[in-house]
Amino acid sequence: MRRHAFSLLELLVVIAIIAVLLGLLLPAVQKVRAASARTACQNNLKQIALAANNYHSQHAAFPAGSYAPAQVSAIVHLLPQLEQNNIYEMFDLKHLVMTSSQNQQARVQEVVTFLCPADPSPARQPHPDDGRPEFLGRCNYFANLGSNAWWQNKNPATAGMFRFAKKPAPVKVSDVTDGTSHTALFSEVRRSKLIPNDEENVWAVSYSIWDEQKEAHDLAPFPECDASADSYQYRGLQYFRGVVWTSMYTHTVPVNYAGRDCMRSKGVDRAHIGARSYHPGGVNVAYVDGSVRFATNATAMDVWRAIGTRAGQDLASE
Repeated sequence: MRRHAFSLLELLVVIAIIAVLLGLLLPAVQKVRAASARTACQNNLKQIALAANNYHSQHAAFPAGSYAPAQVSAIVHLLPQLEQNNIYEMFDLKHLVMTSSQNQQARVQEVVTFLCPADPSPARQPHPDDGRPEFLGRCNYFANLGSNAWWQNKNPATAGMFRFAKKPAPVKVSDVTDGTSHTALFSEVRRSKLIPNDEENVWAVSYSIWDEQKEAHDLAPFPECDASADSYQYRGLQYFRGVVWTSMYTHTVPVNYAGRDCMRSKGVDRAHIGARSYHPGGVNVAYVDGSVRFATNATAMDVWRAIGTRAGQDLASE
């Protein structure tokens, strides 16, 4: 019995069919992966929001955004509620967290819940002590400073849920008169890739040009923010550090803002830090009531500002 081999034409047809199937399959696989990463990210934020509410139940207030002398981030105070008490116990809150020898081991800890799986950045910032081989812990989730760039802002019309204070000055649920389901608690940022002058990656420092007497400069970026050539390159690479450019984001710029984040270097007390993600079309946001919802790139700026304030008398509906 004679057996016929495949002709070249038949082989090419089969290869073409396989190529078409792969072409249809790969985008579907990518969409599934993206959806899975977005869901995992939402779960992370959900855990953080629930931890914040448990903290409130125990302390009758949310943690401070940062305060002297330690200057740890708000998210550090949530470690016990995230079953990471062993890491929390490594912190010595009587000493400055960034430079003190007492906090060396705490600085290098990595908490999986603080990392968005959609963020592809492999960058790690080396420990500031050159004699140590470790890298500092990372974080994709920043606390809501509000719709004002000043980290000591107390104005209820523009204040968020967290701020810097010289002593603990936490916010209570009763301070959230805009409604707990309408007020953001945490959202996402893209971690730095440690690539100098990468507009997607780093944010410029605006120097003395930033006039703190001009209210408009605190409410929205101004041209000099994008014009500055100088920048810090470690956004999201210091989970523990509670200063305005390493642990807080603002509702002063749109979702996935295409411009550069910027900061006032004189006093390092003001910054415009955008909520950004690698999820197609928007960012995940955790609200004070513990819910997590997706804010799209099409979110109107007045709505986004309203979500950022706790007592602006501007109930938002995304």
